[in-house]
Amino acid sequence: QFIEKVFSIIRENYQNPEFNVDILSYKMGMSRSSFYNRIKQITGQAPADFIREYRMERAKELLKTKDYSISEVAMRCGFADVKYFRDSFKKKYSKSPGQYFK
Repeated sequence: QFIEKVFSIIRENYQNPEFNVDILSYKMGMSRSSFYNRIKQITGQAPADFIREYRMERAKELLKTKDYSISEVAMRCGFADVKYFRDSFKKKYSKSPGQYFK
């Protein structure tokens, strides 16, 4: 139930570039440190990595549709910096968004 609530909050907010761990822990009604420990215990990931992972999965889905440019995908997934998005995407999937797009 805890992780379902986390996913629900992320799903509602991931497009907002301002959305971060502080906001997520606040919406969960927990201190940042308590939230960090609980997420780390359940998922093995830090909360920021967990949010980024969710954004990356959504970005991958949007790229598959070929309806949006790479910049649009980055913005739609909450990345204010397209270069950071490209670097993060390549690090995770071993392909740049452009290569994946093709």
